[in-house]
Amino acid sequence: MPNHNIYEDELEQATLEWFQELHYETVFAPELSPGGDYPERSDYSDVILEERLKDALRRINPGLPQEALDDALHQIFVPLNPALIDNNRIFQKMVTDGVNATFRATDGRWLR
Repeated sequence: MPNHNIYEDELEQATLEWFQELHYETVFAPELSPGGDYPERSDYSDVILEERLKDALRRINPGLPQEALDDALHQIFVPLNPALIDNNRIFQKMVTDGVNATFRATDGRWLR
């Protein structure tokens, strides 16, 4: 009977290859971790690399005011639901469909 088990390392290597084929830059996680050569998180529990996220939001949305970007960050960082699986679904929707950030226009109106 064939062995259909897949091991974590095999999955990780396959995923890294897939991302590289899609032209994503991959980085060895310990380099970004506390004490690494280029730390981007203060604690191992930090899941989101905040500065990278801020840079991406600015790059993807060059015409939005800082207030809108701050609202988007808040929506990403503050979970809406106590259930992890629900928060993961909400986060996936934000990634694929975008975030409805709210900000005040120069004429005083609130825009979304």
